[in-house]
Amino acid sequence: MKPLLLALLATIALDASSAQQKPKGVYSGLIRMCAKNPDGSTYCYGDPARPEEKWYHLTYIKFKGDSVYIDQEPVYFRHGDTVFSASDGGFYGYKGTFVLKGQQMLFHLSLAWTDYTNLHPKDPFLDPVKFNGLLTSKGLAIRGRFFRRTTDRKLESEYRHTFY
Repeated sequence: MKPLLLALLATIALDASSAQQKPKGVYSGLIRMCAKNPDGSTYCYGDPARPEEKWYHLTYIKFKGDSVYIDQEPVYFRHGDTVFSASDGGFYGYKGTFVLKGQQMLFHLSLAWTDYTNLHPKDPFLDPVKFNGLLTSKGLAIRGRFFRRTTDRKLESEYRHTFY
């Protein structure tokens, strides 16, 4: 009886140690503000008079259980300083869920709110946002960009809604 019990306990311990660890907390990274032109070329937002100043969305991704929240704030860098914009580039917030299979992640999000954009979260023509990611020991890799674990913070996407 003891060998059977020991084998059962060992199997349970192995299953528990190989269980997937869902990400928790907040991750941050930069996404360059670029878009595709109708001809297929890429246009990146910025001031032609200051080509060295590249614009990004400082992106925060927060995980709570199976839920995910994403906030994006426009920033650029000037002489080593981070400059936060009050309006240029727009502010975006998404909320949704994610599924973790091994290290692979599948995100399924909807636009929750915007500010200084021409998008409206209740627009029936806005499709849900779906994309894949990879959970690594150092953070998240999503669409060729890396997001590192950062200090926990409350994101607007957790509580803010656009009411029109």
